[in-house]
Amino acid sequence: MLLYGMGYGILKAVRFLPWLKDMERFYWGDLDTNGLRILSKLRQERKGEMRIAL
Repeated sequence: MLLYGMGYGILKAVRFLPWLKDMERFYWGDLDTNGLRILSKLRQERKGEMRIAL
């Protein structure tokens, strides 16, 4: 599944769609303060288990 262009909205989607938590996650985001902040919050929920591309 691809969730595109959600910015901080992805954090809400992960919380409210429990089946997303069980899927393997990839994050492709901007290399700026907001992109790194979103990545950090997503990694906290999965305890660091995430593939990334910045």
